[in-house]
Order: sequence, then C-alpha cells, then structure tokens
Amino acid sequence: MDTDLAIVGAGAAGITAARMAQALGLSCQVLEAGTRIGGRVYTDLSLGLPYDAGAAYIHFSHRNPWMREARRLGIETRLWRGFTHFQMIAGGTPLGMASGERRKRAFEAFWSHLDALEQAEGETVFDPMSMADGAAPLTEEGRAAMGDMSRLGLGEEPDKVSLADYLEQWHGPDHVVPDGYGTLVSAAGRGLPIHLESRVRKIERGKTGFELQTDQGDLRARAVIVTVSVGVLQAEHITFKPGLPQRLLRGLDGMAMGALTKVALTFDGARFGIGVGEDKIVMDAPLGSMTFEMWPYDRNLVLAVTGGEAGTAGR
Repeated sequence: MDTDLAIVGAGAAGITAARMAQALGLSCQVLEAGTRIGGRVYTDLSLGLPYDAGAAYIHFSHRNPWMREARRLGIETRLWRGFTHFQMIAGGTPLGMASGERRKRAFEAFWSHLDALEQAEGETVFDPMSMADGAAPLTEEGRAAMGDMSRLGLGEEPDKVSLADYLEQWHGPDHVVPDGYGTLVSAAGRGLPIHLESRVRKIERGKTGFELQTDQGDLRARAVIVTVSVGVLQAEHITFKPGLPQRLLRGLDGMAMGALTKVALTFDGARFGIGVGEDKIVMDAPLGSMTFEMWPYDRNLVLAVTGGEAGTAGR
C-alpha cells in the first residue's frame, strides 16, 4: 500500500479528514481535481480586494468547528450583524424604510413561530415539512422574509428545504471572516499532503484495499474517504467498482445542491452617499431575492448575490 488513507477532495471536509488522520498517526494523501484547495470556500483576490466568491458565513457558530479552527490559527472572526439597515426595492421602485422594518419584524416572527411549534410538538412534527410549509401560517411579509433567508442563505427555494434538517443544524449566530472565509480553510490545509490537478477517475476495491486511478497515476490505499460534492457524484465523474450501494444511490437521487450566484464590482471614489453600516439593500426580483452588500469591511466593493432558481437562471 502507498498510504493508509486516500482522501478525495480538498475542500473543507477533505482538509478536516486529513488533519484527523494525521492526529491518529495514519498516513494519508489528499487528491484534488482542481488547481486550489478549499472547494466551495474561496476568497477571490482578482479585483485587488478580498471577497468571498463562495461560502461567506460561518453558520451555526455554536456547533461549527471552523470557529474553533479560527481560534487555533489566530484568524479573526466577527459576529455578523445581519440586515441591520436595508432598503426594499420592488419593480425598480424603492419601498421606503418602513417596508424594510416590516420585513425585519416578519423575519423575527418566522423564527418565533418555529420556536412555538417545536416547543408544542417536538422536532418530529417537522419531518415531512419544508420551510415553505412551516411559514404557511404567517403573513405575506413573513413568507417573503423566509423566502429571502432560504434563497440567499441556503441557495434553494423554500419548498425544497427540509425544515427538520435546518433546525437540527441551527444553533448559534453567523460569523464572518474579514480576511475571507477561504483564507481560513486554506490556512487549515497548510502542510498537508495535498496533490492538486489529481482528478480521481476510478476507485476500485480489491482484496486488501483500494486502487485509485488519477490523472497523475495510480494510488493504493487501505481505505478511502470521498468528500466530493453531491453534484460530482450524481454526474458520475468518479467510477466505483463495485458500484455504490443502491441505498446510497437512492439517497443521492433525492438530493440537490443549492445555487448562489455572486457578482463583485469595484468602485473608486464617491459612494453615492451610502455610509458604513448602510450596506444591505434587498431587492425583490422576478425570480426571487437579491442583495447588494455595499462596502463590506469598508472596502471599495459591492457584492450582488442571488440564489435558488434565480441563482441558476443564467446557467
């Protein structure tokens, strides 16, 4: 055997698996198809200013291990202040600050409603429910607020998100990384045996272990951990021999990946009278919701984000 453990994918999960393997005294090799590590966590520097082109928030901070990792690495995190100041726009027309305040109150009412359901019935009541189902008793503003959160926070339409699964994760406020979430994940991967541009094409199980066929040659390992995305597995970019169990394939068929689309703009000079702390504008667009994050961390950037069906409309 060339190694105890082969890890496919150098995103957050693959990096964590490699660090745990080393802590256990196991040899490992991480095989990454791309030209960088981090997967869907990526801090882009192409505009001369850092911004997160992928994941941007450390969600559910009470449980999220990346908070602990940030402390270990000495990387600053900040509590996300949320939509503290934003303006609603519909059909290109500003709706005024009162509309934004109503949306904020409706968002708070949505979570209060879920808390009341959970306390009255227990989590099992949510098993067959989507987030849209959970918000059905709310006002139109409440349902719209929940839709914003689902599309912009999860990248998916609210009728396609499991309420039970979300509540299982939901513990603690979101945090952000001023220097970029991608810098945190990349820092955690330093020093690990990661091989870039090493796409795994086939994983075959033998009598004593596994053989992996990659663009850079073959690798033999006693065990394999596959951390690639659901989309990669569904597209069958990796061949498994023998094939994956039917139980797993059925599970993959029932899952989908959320989609967020981001556009970053740089500005020089005047900031249109929009000050620090006024950097969230929410727009109700025909296909869903869009935010414009103005001057994040006081940098001359504007980030436009949309998700769900709107996030995939141009693909």
